[in-house]
Amino acid sequence: MVSIVISTLISAIYTADFFLRKWKMSMLETSALELKAYDLNQIAMQAELQSLKAQLDPHFMFNNFSTLSSLIVENPDSALLFLDNLSKVYRYMIINLSRDIISLKDEIKFIHSYIYLIKIRVSDNLQININIPEDYEIKGVPPITLQLLIENAIKHNIASRSRPLHIDININEEGWLEVSNNLQLVNFHIPSTRVGLKNIISRYRLLSDACPQIIENESTFIVKLPLLEISE
Repeated sequence: MVSIVISTLISAIYTADFFLRKWKMSMLETSALELKAYDLNQIAMQAELQSLKAQLDPHFMFNNFSTLSSLIVENPDSALLFLDNLSKVYRYMIINLSRDIISLKDEIKFIHSYIYLIKIRVSDNLQININIPEDYEIKGVPPITLQLLIENAIKHNIASRSRPLHIDININEEGWLEVSNNLQLVNFHIPSTRVGLKNIISRYRLLSDACPQIIENESTFIVKLPLLEISE
């Protein structure tokens, strides 16, 4: 009886050890597969993100070359000034598009350069008010986001001396970046690459669980953007 009990215990120990090793191998294989799937998913997301950023280059050039062509006919001197500043802004844009997320401080710096470019086009018919507390400047946004929103507002709204366009950029009560403009839509068709808002929303979908919010009423168009953390 003692021999039988000992044999049974030894058999049980070996059996348990066998199944334990099999379970460990199974867990390792599962973890490896999950890690591989995660890596593939990250690669796919990064590829999609790069594709979305690639859309911005022709979108930017399309809008500004259209303006340049008009200025060449109407005001050659302004066209030269516009082209000179366009090259500087474009260089800055290329550098920042290499990143997935840019600090709000750098994005605002770019926007100030871009506003100078815009002023050549619309003079004082456009008023842009930027009010970002210093504490929020370390937060991030996808690069060129503000430029797209400003360009979108200018493209689809009247900006004249009698009806100036006002764009406000600030931090709302929720701690989100908010870009708003008075709504005074143009009443004619405007050629468009259809990038703008769709591109911003798609990039946020890849970079964050929070998604931009768009609010439109009779007098105002508002885009609320969650601020992102910048990894070290």
